[in-house]
Amino acid sequence: MTDASEGRDERDEHDERDARGELDARDDRDAGPVEHERESSVELEEEAVDFENLTLPQRIFVAAVQSPARGALVGLLLLFGFGFYVAFWFSFPRVAALLSAAAVVVGGVIAAVLMLLK
Repeated sequence: MTDASEGRDERDEHDERDARGELDARDDRDAGPVEHERESSVELEEEAVDFENLTLPQRIFVAAVQSPARGALVGLLLLFGFGFYVAFWFSFPRVAALLSAAAVVVGGVIAAVLMLLK
């Protein structure tokens, strides 16, 4: 016999024993989670962390752990953008300085507004 037919024979025997009620809970392959598994899942639900309580670096870490490929892609895109920023400084230093100063002022205004709203 082949391995596949042997597997079918074992499943058929299991189904016949199940139909006759000869299987106890340990042999039943479709049994639900064991009691201690249910308790541990309840404990995990109780220990769930509220993302509102996390700081920005902690949120970034959680996002990177959940999807490392996306985190690497975002990092590469940031490096690519920084390369253009450096090239802009080399090509047009006065314009880049003016735009950088404007970005610092806008960032400061946004930070001040956020601080006032909290």
